[in-house]
Amino acid sequence: AAKVKLNKVKGIAAKAALEINKGDTYVDIIEESIIKSMSITALSIPHLIAESHSKRFGESTECLKILDEVMLRCNKMVVYLEQTRDICQTGIETARFKEEIDKYFYIRRKVLNLQRVWRKYIIENSKFQIPISK
Repeated sequence: AAKVKLNKVKGIAAKAALEINKGDTYVDIIEESIIKSMSITALSIPHLIAESHSKRFGESTECLKILDEVMLRCNKMVVYLEQTRDICQTGIETARFKEEIDKYFYIRRKVLNLQRVWRKYIIENSKFQIPISK
């Protein structure tokens, strides 16, 4: 009987907490979703660059497609940072967000330049390769 009473009290307390923080809960869910997406996206960028570098000497242009994905993820990070700045109450100064956004624009520009160089290398080397006859 004591266990049933304890569970009822826990249920009532949980319900009351939800009612009090109903608005906060929605914001918390949004913040948690943005932060999770940001973490996954930010951590994937270096891995994709490494993967692209590994495939650069292969026979296809897959490395260029992967660099496209890196640039896309840089754009996504900018959007996530802007959403965090505009939606979440982080207490972080706007200038700090601008610094981070500028870093992702810089990375994107560097990856674009890298992609152009690799594309040129692939085109030049494809002219000089002799097809292997079977």
